[in-house]
Amino acid sequence: MKKTKDSPNVIFILIDALRPKNLGCYGYKRETSPNIDFLAKNGVLFENAFSTNNATEKVFVSITAGRHILLKDSRDFILNKEEIKSFLEARGKFLGEILKDNGYKTYCLKEIYGWQKKGFDFFYSAGESAESKGRGFWNSLQKNQKFRDFSRTIAHHFPKKISDEIKARYGRTNGKEATEDAIKIIKNSAEKKEKFFMLVYYNDTHIPYNPKEATGKFRAEEKSKNFFEEIKDRGYNPMLVDFWKGAFSRDSSIADIIARYDSAILYDDCLIGKIIDELKKTNLLKNTLLFIFSDHGESLYEHGIYFDHHGLYDSCMRIPLIISGKGFPKKKKIKSFVQHEDFVPTVLDMAGIPYDSLDFDGKSLLPVLRKKQKTRDSIFMEEGDKSKKRAIRTEKYKYIDASSEEDAFCKYCNKIHGGVIELYDLKKDPLEKENLAEKKRTILASLKKRMEERIKLYKKINEQRRIKNKISGIV
Repeated sequence: MKKTKDSPNVIFILIDALRPKNLGCYGYKRETSPNIDFLAKNGVLFENAFSTNNATEKVFVSITAGRHILLKDSRDFILNKEEIKSFLEARGKFLGEILKDNGYKTYCLKEIYGWQKKGFDFFYSAGESAESKGRGFWNSLQKNQKFRDFSRTIAHHFPKKISDEIKARYGRTNGKEATEDAIKIIKNSAEKKEKFFMLVYYNDTHIPYNPKEATGKFRAEEKSKNFFEEIKDRGYNPMLVDFWKGAFSRDSSIADIIARYDSAILYDDCLIGKIIDELKKTNLLKNTLLFIFSDHGESLYEHGIYFDHHGLYDSCMRIPLIISGKGFPKKKKIKSFVQHEDFVPTVLDMAGIPYDSLDFDGKSLLPVLRKKQKTRDSIFMEEGDKSKKRAIRTEKYKYIDASSEEDAFCKYCNKIHGGVIELYDLKKDPLEKENLAEKKRTILASLKKRMEERIKLYKKINEQRRIKNKISGIV
């Protein structure tokens, strides 16, 4: 076991569906994020950070294990058994496991299930260990995926007052509770002089954007068309429309809902401020590595995708990323491409823990900071829920494809967004409005080949890991 005296504490703060565009440190007009902005001024802001998947549960393994799991044929927002098996058989190991082996206490202030629990001493779940935090019968039922899908959908079909009460009482992890627990963990760690790794999860910026204490903090400056009139007769999935009716008042405009989203950001930012204050009080801020980021972005209206995170467009795939604390410079902005998979090797480098680079799809960000070199020249992305598509993004272009019209069809919006094959010139068309697939065939073919080579590389590396894992099991 490695001595942890000089290693930093590590805190991951994950804010679900947070767009960088709506943060002050990324140039937003509203003052939504004073505490996040403070960390940006005292750390490094990454301007081109991306998710490689737009579903929270699928991104979790990228964030906590430094891996991108290639999606199989199923359509779901969680990883299926085959995908999880491929990860575990190929030497998949979580950051919490590695840090525990090196003297850290590990905490996950997010509801997690089954295989995700590996490496955490404390987690929000069904109380399967002495140190886990259970929520009784309800959480036991939530272990059943079909029940979780049903319960989270049906709640939105009750009258709004009842729906909000159900979601507040039995819904996803409560940000206020997570903050209170985080403060207790920080105090306890300071008293016992224990090194810790903690993942704190906030989801007020996830639809319906409804934190009780701050829903109306911001208001739309101008009146605009009623949202439900806007979507009328556009063919959206009736269940999705009912979901919106359960989430938003009938007289809401798009601008009203965006203001509500911004209010949710401010609420979570205030909670983050309490964690920062506690780190200052306990004198741990100077020796704590803080990552502020989201699992994916959020489309508020772009591409006809309202208040959700499907589609491989930048509105959904670009994420905020701010890293501050021990070993990181202040007031620095990085333009290099970064992705979730880079977090784990970066933390291990900062903690001085050796590792085999073969075990991760990500790359440490330290060389980027010190030598201003690029980690990569493109980002590979996938989605496999509302539709099944994949993409590769360079600085200039984005190529998106689906294997068929059926895979390209969005089951939420009842249409194909953009096309079965899409190509965008991001320099001239950053909002990805003009599909150039028919006009720029040479570039299209080049990017398609590049993407196929990336997929082959993932498969090759994964097979190398699997063989190495098999050999190590024999020896």
